[in-house]
Amino acid sequence: MTGGGMFAMMNANSELAMTEATLELTMVAVIQANCHSRFLTTWAEYIIHKKIPSETPGMNF
Repeated sequence: MTGGGMFAMMNANSELAMTEATLELTMVAVIQANCHSRFLTTWAEYIIHKKIPSETPGMNF
């Protein structure tokens, strides 16, 4: 999945108030901090969480 695809999916979720510009800045900061793999892990956890009807503790989105 491309970064643009990730942004599009996130923007399509009405629960997330961040703008695309904010997401782009966040992505740049994540890459600069060399934590890209952790970001992708968090993203995968978020996708899984959204597909499970029950609330998952510790999800701070």
